[in-house]
Parts: sequence; structure tokens; C-alpha cells
Amino acid sequence: MALKNRIDNHWSKAQIVHVNYFFALLCGATKSALSSSSPARIAGRLGQARAPRGKGRKGHLETGIRRRKGFTLSELLVVVAVISVMSAAAMPALRGIMDSRTVATSAYDLAGLLELARSQAVARQTYVWVGATTEMSGGNLSTVFVAVYSRDGSATNTDAANLVPLTQPVRLKGVALVPWAQLRTETRAVMPGTPTSLSGSTQGIKFELATRSFDGQTITYTPGGEALLRGKVTADDGYDDRIDISFVQAKGTTLLTNADDAAVVVQGSTGATRIVRKL
Repeated sequence: MALKNRIDNHWSKAQIVHVNYFFALLCGATKSALSSSSPARIAGRLGQARAPRGKGRKGHLETGIRRRKGFTLSELLVVVAVISVMSAAAMPALRGIMDSRTVATSAYDLAGLLELARSQAVARQTYVWVGATTEMSGGNLSTVFVAVYSRDGSATNTDAANLVPLTQPVRLKGVALVPWAQLRTETRAVMPGTPTSLSGSTQGIKFELATRSFDGQTITYTPGGEALLRGKVTADDGYDDRIDISFVQAKGTTLLTNADDAAVVVQGSTGATRIVRKL
């Protein structure tokens, strides 16, 4: 009380207000702590705060060490063995998925090239030829397609000076051309009938582009959008009913005739394309 009177005589009113507020908070906090904590409860809290001694403390430390313990060598070896077995079992399925993606990608790439060739023949009102040839790539057979068009618009002038490249070469890696009859039975069942195969055809034109030679396996698109295998077209040639570009997977020089395969079929009257593949 004497301290409070001394403060009242020498401090300003603002300072006195702050000091009084501090004393009120201090007294309230002390009273609240005393009322809510019995001696037994305080003793219990102090007991919890103390670390256990002797055997109990040692047991506490050992428990902590056990919690930080890692895998044993035997456990790691078991995990590695399980992963190895699962990987070996999954490899054939993964290989089959990758091969299917190769065939599907090849079919869509080829269909896109043929549709472009047809549209350019109509737009330019000229003849467009799509040629195919086979070559080795990465140790496997691959099939390369390219489109060229007639500079003067004629179908009989196939001299090198009159053939202009329309597209860059499109390489279908790991696939080789085959006749329609060499596709799997389930693939041919997707589309009834027997189209005329590009594979083995010699009716087309022969030309060279860069270092590649195309020896007669060509599809011709007319200014009207029709398609046929004959290279030098006359007015009486018309169009072929259906033309198939069939292919199978190739490993090295071996054709995998029992693996996933596909065909791109061209409707001769319209030039429209269709992918034939067993899903």
C-alpha cells in the first residue's frame, strides 16, 4: 500500500493507470491459478514433469531407441526379392502393351498421311502418289511412306522433274507390309471381304526421293479424291473398290504374324480411310 501511495504522488495519471491495470491482471491471474490448482494436483503435475529415475528411466530410453530402429538386412532382402518376382511377372504384359501401342501409332500415322494426300489432290486439282518402301531401322524392319504430287497436273508424266515432295517421309518403326491374307483371322474378321493389297503391288510408279527408292508400291489419288493402285492413270481406269495397307510387327527381319497387327483400308470411290484392328 505504501508503494502504491508513493507511486500516486510522483507518477502521472497515465502511468498510474497502466500500473493499476498491471496489478489487476497480476492479482487476477494469481487468484485463478490458486483456485484451479489443488496441492495434490500441483504435486501430480510436478511428478509428471520429473523424468523417471533408475530402472524406469532406462526403460524409457530403451523404448525411444526401439522406435528409431530401421529395417534389418533380412527384411530388406525379402522386399527386394518380392519386387524382383513382381517385375518379372509383369514384363510380358508390359511388352505386349508397348507392342500394341506401336501398331496403333503406326496405323494412325499412316491414316493421317493418306488423308492429307487425298485432300491435297483435291485442293491442288492434281494427282498425288503415296509410295511405300521397307528399310532397316535400329536393327528392325521399318516401313517408310512419302507423298509426291504432279507438278503439271497430269497422271502420266512421272519424270523426276515433275514429281514434287508433298510430305516428309513417315517411318513406321518395327512394322512391315504384308498382304491382307497374312493378317490374323480375328483382325480380318473386323471387316468382311477381301480388299486389294498394296503389299506386293507393282502397278504404281517408281521414283526416288533423297536416298530412298520407291519401286511401284504406290497409291494414286485423283483430283476427284478417288484412289487406285495403278500409277499412270487414264480416264478409263476408274478406281479400286478397297485398298488395304496391312502390316505386322517385326523383330529384326522376322515378321511376328501371331502378334498384334492392323491395316488401313482406303475406300476407292471416296478416298476415305478406315483403321482395321482387333482391340
